[in-house]
Amino acid sequence: MLIAFPGRVAWPTAGALTALAALVVSARTEGPDARDAVLPILDIVVIALVFYGLALLTGLVHRLREAREALAALAVARERRRIARDVHDLLGYGFSAIALKGELAARDPDPSRARAHLADAAALAGRVLADLRTIPEDGTRLTLPEEVESARKVLAAAGVHPEVRGEVRLADATRQEFFATVLREAVTNVLRHAAGVRRCEVEIGPDLLRVADDGRATRVPRQEGDRAATVPGRAPGGASGGNGLRNLRERAEALGGRLNTEETADGYVLTALLGPVAVPAGG
Repeated sequence: MLIAFPGRVAWPTAGALTALAALVVSARTEGPDARDAVLPILDIVVIALVFYGLALLTGLVHRLREAREALAALAVARERRRIARDVHDLLGYGFSAIALKGELAARDPDPSRARAHLADAAALAGRVLADLRTIPEDGTRLTLPEEVESARKVLAAAGVHPEVRGEVRLADATRQEFFATVLREAVTNVLRHAAGVRRCEVEIGPDLLRVADDGRATRVPRQEGDRAATVPGRAPGGASGGNGLRNLRERAEALGGRLNTEETADGYVLTALLGPVAVPAGG
């Protein structure tokens, strides 16, 4: 009864059966043998509790096994999500830059400049391959100075004038890597929409990274939940719902910060805030 039924049923039923057994044994035993009748009753109780304990132990073992399987599945899901995030964050920029260099090489009438663009594309491909190899080991570490320098070159090649303000070397390695990732995603988005962008401003502070471009917004019908309009070349909802920005928002929240995107009359602004810096109203 203790093993087969829930506690609210099992314990009263087991107690009633034990009491019934005690009454039967007592009724059939008289005189000095009455004391000996207590031993079978104690045996019944002890054996019942022992088997009940074994059943509980077996149940706990099954629950522990299920918990381990659930934790293993969760770890696999987290690793898949990390790899997908790193693939997007690390390779999206490289592939966009390679595509840009290839287009420049194909359109440039000067053979020497075309060869230079192809050489740059080959170097970028090598960097992308190196980044790809580091993803399974989680060994990729971006640095803000390198990303700023890379952004200058790639934006200039795309015909976008880059303007960088602030200190690019931060003391906190975690913030520096996060801001480097944000800058890479922002530049990737500019490269995808370079046809409508001529200027890109990057502002860097200890707790802030702001990237603004001049891709003039064009109002289009938006789906419910979209916070931003679109600019030429940008898909509806891409400013607020892309995988890259979603990943960055999650990273910012994990660091106690926030990632804001905004469509203005002049273009598109992406702001990453960490630490004590207050979030601008309406951001």
